[in-house]
Amino acid sequence: MQRIKTSRTLRLLPGVYYVRRTAVIGNCKAISGQSKLTVIPGINVAMTPDEQTVTINNKDPFTLTAGVVTGNPSRTYQWQRSADKKTWVNIGNDETFTETKRFGNTVYYRRIVSAGACSIEGQPIMVRFKKRWPAYINPQVRQRALED
Repeated sequence: MQRIKTSRTLRLLPGVYYVRRTAVIGNCKAISGQSKLTVIPGINVAMTPDEQTVTINNKDPFTLTAGVVTGNPSRTYQWQRSADKKTWVNIGNDETFTETKRFGNTVYYRRIVSAGACSIEGQPIMVRFKKRWPAYINPQVRQRALED
């Protein structure tokens, strides 16, 4: 067993560790019983710039991915939507999110990944909805068609 003398926080690799605490006051020394410390891997999210800005050109449903997640495999997901990046509404809980609704010009999405007591809030994803202008018929052409 490796002995570590410290009074500060340690960054340990994932695994199982057994620890004891030694307290010394003057000539007196006390050693605690052995405790088991299990370190689980944290969560890491890697997003590409293409995932952070999305433009929607049609009315079809679209899917957001929010990056590759590594680390603790026992994780949960919470997707959120916002119009202003201040007030967020929960909308889904899968690894990816498929949106079927249309909104104004720009809407923001984010994914929160959690595992145990660890949680990571993803970068906001800006989704822009392109305006679709209806086709207009020139009134003069319409009148001529009616007269023919």
